[in-house]
Amino acid sequence: MSDSNRADWLRAHGFKVIVVVATLAYLAGGLAYTMVGSGSTLFVNDGFQYYCYLPSLALDRDLDFTNEYEIGRADNSGGAESEFTAIVPETGRPGNAWAVGPAILWAPFFLVGLLSEWLTGDVTGFSMWCQWPAYMGSLFWGVLGAWILYRKVLADYGQLTRLLVVTVALVATNISYYLFFAGHMSHSLSFFAVTLHIYCLRELLTKPADLRWWAFSGLSFGLVGLVRWQDVVIGVLTLAVAAKLLATAKPCRRALLGLVLGLVGTLPAVAIQALVFNSIYGKSFLIPQGDGWMVWTRPHVLEVLFSYPKGFFLNSPVLVFGVAGLIMAAAKDRVWSLASLLTVAVAVYVCAASTQWGSGESFGMRRLVAMLPVLAVGMCEAVRRLREGIWPKGLWAMGALGVAWNWALLAIYFVERIRHP
Repeated sequence: MSDSNRADWLRAHGFKVIVVVATLAYLAGGLAYTMVGSGSTLFVNDGFQYYCYLPSLALDRDLDFTNEYEIGRADNSGGAESEFTAIVPETGRPGNAWAVGPAILWAPFFLVGLLSEWLTGDVTGFSMWCQWPAYMGSLFWGVLGAWILYRKVLADYGQLTRLLVVTVALVATNISYYLFFAGHMSHSLSFFAVTLHIYCLRELLTKPADLRWWAFSGLSFGLVGLVRWQDVVIGVLTLAVAAKLLATAKPCRRALLGLVLGLVGTLPAVAIQALVFNSIYGKSFLIPQGDGWMVWTRPHVLEVLFSYPKGFFLNSPVLVFGVAGLIMAAAKDRVWSLASLLTVAVAVYVCAASTQWGSGESFGMRRLVAMLPVLAVGMCEAVRRLREGIWPKGLWAMGALGVAWNWALLAIYFVERIRHP
C-alpha cells in the first residue's frame, strides 16, 4: 500500500479503528475487574459513591445511602474514606462527597439494566444486569467526547493531523486508563463534558449572533460542574471568550442578551447539585470534603507536574506539545491561546492546593484529565507546524514513543495494583 493510499485509508477508517479497539479494551478491562479484581462489582471506591445515586433515587426515591453503603461493605466495593461517608448530624444521613452528574449520564443505561432486573424478578440495582450497562455508559460518553474532539473542536486542522492528535491523546496520556479500564470513575465523563463545552465555545466564536450557542455554552458549562466540580476552572476560558465577544460585538445588546442566556443555562445544573447537597448535608453550597481540604497558600505545583510516577508531564510527556502549540497559536488567536494556557495553569494550581494533591489512588494526575481537550488544540497546532518542517514519519515515531512510555507506566501501575490491592 502506497503512502497516499495508506493516508486515504486512515482518513476513512482511522476513527472507526479507535472505537473498535477502545471497545475491546474496555470489555477486557471490565471483565478483569470482576474476575481477578473486585470480584462481584464493577463500581468500586469513588465509582461506588457515584453509582449509589442511581439505586437510591430509582428504587428508594431518596438520598439516604444507608442501605447502599451496607451493600458496599458486604461486597467490599464501598472504599471511600470514612470521613466522607459518616453520618451528617444536620440530616442524620450518610455523607456522599461525590457529584451527582456521573449518575445522571449513566441513568439511561442503568434504567435498561433495571428493566432486565425486573424481568428476572430480583430488583436491587446492584446486580451485573444494572452495573454493566452503566459501566458501558462511560465508554459511550468517552468515545462521544473523542468524536466531538475529532470532528468538531479540531475541525480547523487537516484530517490526518486530527487523527494523530486524538489517537495520541487517548493512548499516550493517562486518560487511557480511565477510558479503557476504569469506567467506574468519572474521568471519561468529565472528558466528554469539557470537550462538549469547548465545542460550544468555538461555535459561539464563529456565530456570536446565534443566541442558541450562548445557551448551549451555559448548559454545557453547567454539565462540566455537575460531573466534577473541580473542572469548573474551564470557566477561565469561558470568561475570556465571553469578554472577547462583548468587546467586539456590534450591537453589544445582543451579546449582553446572549451572556444572560448563558448564565441562565448554568442554573439547572447549579439547582440540581444544590438540591442534592441540601438533602444530604442540610446545606446547598459547601465543599463536602471539609474546610481543610484545600490549602491555597502551599500548592505542590512541581510535584503535580513532574513527580514520579504521577506527574502530569512526566506521566504524559506528549502533553508538552499541547502547551508549546498553544504558545505557537497565540499569533493566530491570542485570546483563545492565552486563556487556554491560563486555564491549564489554574487547573494545576487547584490540583496542587489540595491536601491530597496526588489524587489518591490514581494513574497519573487524574484530576487534570479534563485539560486534555484544551491541550489537544495546542497539540494540533504543534503537529501542523512539525509536519511542515520535518519528515512526517518523525511525528509517528514521536507518537509511538509517547504511547510506549505511557503504557510502560500503566503496566507498572497494574503490577503494583496486583501486588498491593
